[in-house]
Amino acid sequence: MLPLSEEMQAKLEEHLEAAARIMYEHTEAEKLESFESIEWEVRGQILEKVSPKIGEFFCQREDKREEGNKEG
Repeated sequence: MLPLSEEMQAKLEEHLEAAARIMYEHTEAEKLESFESIEWEVRGQILEKVSPKIGEFFCQREDKREEGNKEG
């Protein structure tokens, strides 16, 4: 990943915190009782909800980039 400007780093952190807040608010209380259960829940949510969406976004961008290169 290329280095982020301070502005982009702040924006990323803001969005990550907002996503974390949503995920936290939709997590069962018993999964927040210990560090270990929190870690397992966070990993599960990242694998189930976050990673696929980011991967999909990257693939769409790459497809658009390749289409642009073919036209040029």
